[in-house]
Amino acid sequence: MPYGASLRANFTSTYTHCQSVALGCALVHFFVVIAMSASVVEPWLQPTLAHALQARVAATPSLPAYREFAGKDLPWKQYSWQEAGAAVTGFRGAMQQCGVRHGDRVGIWLPNSVNAMCVDQAALQIGAISVPVHTTDNPASIAYML
Repeated sequence: MPYGASLRANFTSTYTHCQSVALGCALVHFFVVIAMSASVVEPWLQPTLAHALQARVAATPSLPAYREFAGKDLPWKQYSWQEAGAAVTGFRGAMQQCGVRHGDRVGIWLPNSVNAMCVDQAALQIGAISVPVHTTDNPASIAYML
């Protein structure tokens, strides 16, 4: 059995479906603005990382948030807080469409990237448990972690 097929066999169909939707969304840029109230509390005073990101998006939407290596001989890709927040909103919506709820485990099998951070933040906003999965892990250890 090929490696990918044996890996999928170790997870529930819900996880496999959500993983496919979330990874498919990684190829799409989302431009949905997170609505926040006019009064903004400093991001570092927020109770959770999910709240801190939302507060930062509201406080400084156009400022640079992340830079990511785009490839050899290419300029680094820069994301504003608003772009990062919009991507998180998109991933959160995809997870919710898959039925991910508070307390569910969400495996994140992506290289270190802005998309990986956005998927992690989306899971946190839902109240799900984010589980980073390394591409070098074998199917049994990934199943155990989840």
